Amino acid sequence: MIEPTIGAALGRVEETESTPPLWYGLAWIVEQAGLPVEAARGIGVLAGALLAGLLVVYARRLLPLWAAGLAGLIVALAGQLVLRGAELRAYALYALLALAFAWLLERAAEKASWGRLAALAAVAAAGLLTHYFFAFVALAAVAWLWTTPAFRASRLPVSVALGAAILPFLLWLPSLVEQIENQRFSWIGDFSLLKAVAVYSAFGWNAGPLYVRDLVQIGALDGILRVGVFLAVVAGCVLVWRLGPRGRLIAILALAPAGMVALLWLAGENLFTARNVLACAPFAAVAIAALAAALPRRWGRLAAAACVLVVALGLAREVQLAPPPYDEIADALVALGWEEEADEFVSITGGAHELSYLGSAYAIRGPVSWYLPGHPRLVLDDGEGCGHVFVVSPASPDLPVQVDGVGVGRVFCTGLSLGPGAFLFRAQR
Repeated sequence: MIEPTIGAALGRVEETESTPPLWYGLAWIVEQAGLPVEAARGIGVLAGALLAGLLVVYARRLLPLWAAGLAGLIVALAGQLVLRGAELRAYALYALLALAFAWLLERAAEKASWGRLAALAAVAAAGLLTHYFFAFVALAAVAWLWTTPAFRASRLPVSVALGAAILPFLLWLPSLVEQIENQRFSWIGDFSLLKAVAVYSAFGWNAGPLYVRDLVQIGALDGILRVGVFLAVVAGCVLVWRLGPRGRLIAILALAPAGMVALLWLAGENLFTARNVLACAPFAAVAIAALAAALPRRWGRLAAAACVLVVALGLAREVQLAPPPYDEIADALVALGWEEEADEFVSITGGAHELSYLGSAYAIRGPVSWYLPGHPRLVLDDGEGCGHVFVVSPASPDLPVQVDGVGVGRVFCTGLSLGPGAFLFRAQR
């Protein structure tokens, strides 16, 4: 966002990020307009607000107003959406574009006019350039289109429009290859069916380091509750499926993208986290609202109130879990001898911590490096040529400096032991 040219900004996205460049291009424009970097958070905040409001209108076509309002409230209060929307990241925009895509797809399928097809192609192209997993949303939508008899006449023009949406993404494809080589998701653990099923609860309940490798297991009660949320979403999808083509699209988009990413995870591609399937969240919220609306009036309203209360409590807990003072951690590294021009190494250890900011070494790496002199990039390294290493580790009382529960120290590489969740990085400038 602070690069002098858009070309340099896109190059930085390729080197340091795991998502396509659209959000960063928007944020770069905000910064170039003279606003502070933090102002780019407004993109996510606006996207989250639009998502919650538009979801009420979208769901109202199938559900009573109070139930549609419940879906909007769930999305407005869901901790994963709120926190991701407050970050300098693309995830809230990703979820908003998924909802806009579904809406425009319905309209184009009903009447494949040039205007509707162009709007659909534009949103699909924007979605693919916002998050790679938008492709799974599009695939699920294509399956819906080609299995709905009522839209037989519009299948071809809509499919052509979606095909055209891929063209801008193809220009970014070489950079995707570079991003894959940077191993931005090497912190994610191996496949777990329970953790895959738990993702719907993770939209509203703190997931902490749930998907971090080798660190976290789900307890019995926690597992039962998370599976219960998943079953509620499935039950709601069954109900909306019976409401016609619109309902079937909602059910498919609530379940299919997450299911496809879970299959990738099962195949050995460790890419599954709650934020990467956040596009499913608004449609899952509609499914939950449909389930509440199917209950007898009194019980439905009680269920709706319970849903709002649970999600609001989850958000309140998330708000309490403030991130650590990354600037103070960086200052501690400098005080221990970090030199801007030296070939420095740093070992960062994540922790089995409910605070997602401490859930993996990667969650700490980026913010700390931002506050170090010269903004170095910390890249994975095998430690060859390492003389000493700086250590940043949550819950390590034996380290000489403690910053809000995060230990900071400096040791010789010969005495360094990298346990589970620990990674060694080299500073690149």
